[in-house]
Amino acid sequence: MLTMMDSFATAAIYDLSYNGPNATRPELREYVLEEKEVKLTEYFDPNTYQLVEYVNKLGKIYNRQHICIDNEGTIKGLLNLSEIKKKWETLKKELMAG
Repeated sequence: MLTMMDSFATAAIYDLSYNGPNATRPELREYVLEEKEVKLTEYFDPNTYQLVEYVNKLGKIYNRQHICIDNEGTIKGLLNLSEIKKKWETLKKELMAG
């Protein structure tokens, strides 16, 4: 079993776009949140770099989220679920092959 103790830091850039009211339910507001870049800015153990890169690869399936939010700020819907599922299927095939 491998045990790692390390500190690391990341820096990320995100875009948040407001798309207006939802066409079906106008009381909900549509937003698109996109992760543009994530960088590992500090680490000590080379294994940490590999681990964080792997986690980022898994996380890329969620790098774009098209969401509906109500007036209280509660997420009420994920409008690009089929896009996320397609990314997961592609990644799953890649992971199974390698």
